[in-house]
Amino acid sequence: MNKRLSEKGNVLFLILIAVMLFGALSFAVSQMLRGGPTDIGKETGALRAGEVVEYARKLREAVQGMRISNDCSDTEISFENSVVAGYTNLNAPGDNSCHVFDPDGGAMTWVAPAPNVNDGSPWLFTGVVEVKQVGDDTSEELMVMLPGLTQSTCEAVNERLDLGLSTIPVDGDDIDEVKFTGSYTNGDTISGGIGAPACPAHVLCGKPSGCFQEETIGLRYMFYQSLIVR
Repeated sequence: MNKRLSEKGNVLFLILIAVMLFGALSFAVSQMLRGGPTDIGKETGALRAGEVVEYARKLREAVQGMRISNDCSDTEISFENSVVAGYTNLNAPGDNSCHVFDPDGGAMTWVAPAPNVNDGSPWLFTGVVEVKQVGDDTSEELMVMLPGLTQSTCEAVNERLDLGLSTIPVDGDDIDEVKFTGSYTNGDTISGGIGAPACPAHVLCGKPSGCFQEETIGLRYMFYQSLIVR
């Protein structure tokens, strides 16, 4: 009889241990699932930001390369491509040596933003935006921009660029999406702040690349990279 009681006691003890281990495992899994999406989201945001910044850097290198090797002026650069219409530049040489997206020019491939990076807006190449204290503050830069970024991607972009910003700057100008076709016109400014004095107080003064939020229309998050500083 005592032997049977002992065996039953052992079985109950083992069952109790199994229940405790199962409970501990369930708790650990629930904690991992609770924290997992946040961690994965940060990693994904950093990856997306890296893709945006790297593609813009390659575009800048392609433009600079054409200016050096093909003697392209700042008004001859063409962003004509087979994906987004409206970039025909009549100033560009007929041999396509100043076409960014042509093998005889910059040899770049048009790459659409990855899903969930932004609102689906395509890359914008424009000559109506000036970044304060980057050029001479009287001339617009040749600029590539990506409108409608998600907030997390915008934050990750500024972190990737090591701008030292604790929050996304709000800029006083909303961007006019005017495609570059060879001319520069007086338009928008980027300083990373609202009102005067603009610089050096505003956080994007002197920064050739970054991400900000528009003040009014749509409150969009906008990435920018100067391709030619004038």
